[in-house]
Amino acid sequence: MYRNKSTLMRDGGHCVEVNADFLLDYYKSYGSFFDLYNTTFGTAGKYRLYDLCAFSQHYLNDSPLIDFTKSLYVALSFGLKEKTEFVDDGILYAVEIEDLNNNYTTDKVVAECWLNDFKVYVYNFEKDDVSPEVQELKQHVKRTSPIGKLIDIATNDLMKFQQGVFLLLSDFNLVNRLYLTKNVRSSFKITKYILSKDICADLVEMIAEETPWYRFSQLLEIKDGIQSAIRHNETSL
Repeated sequence: MYRNKSTLMRDGGHCVEVNADFLLDYYKSYGSFFDLYNTTFGTAGKYRLYDLCAFSQHYLNDSPLIDFTKSLYVALSFGLKEKTEFVDDGILYAVEIEDLNNNYTTDKVVAECWLNDFKVYVYNFEKDDVSPEVQELKQHVKRTSPIGKLIDIATNDLMKFQQGVFLLLSDFNLVNRLYLTKNVRSSFKITKYILSKDICADLVEMIAEETPWYRFSQLLEIKDGIQSAIRHNETSL
């Protein structure tokens, strides 16, 4: 969402503060989309943003939330997408929560509070801008890092099936595409794994054999995935 500068800065300018008020107005500007949400789920508001953001992440692909999954099979399935040839190595990110009390929740009230309080500043300058103001701002960005929070509240059957959780990053500045993700303060430990291209085909086969309902194509069709699992078990028997 933050990287979509043309949409974020519809009124021009070089800076926008993305907060709860901005989010609500942002989704209202989509008109029919916002009306559809209100008709289906109830009226969204400044203190009722979580379901709206989750709905927008799923169907608009435009929200301050980032998709994660608690299932290794789901992560591998989306990462590999049932490819048959692997030219490059794959990448997998794992998140370990460092502080259970402050940075992870299954409580919607807490999630609403986080969204109500979050704040991100997005700046948009020309890449070749070497003015002292821009250079000073870039140095400031290098000294800051987002606060990360995990929200584990399923909002639909697909999210439950995929064992999905959302990552919310707040309290940071984004200049063009510059902000630090290697250090999300002490909230999380994020580990990057390189999947050798030599074993990716075996991983795809492993998913198909051990958890066929978690294959990429099946994740998009829960009913078909369950039926596939039943057929697989009957064949094994």
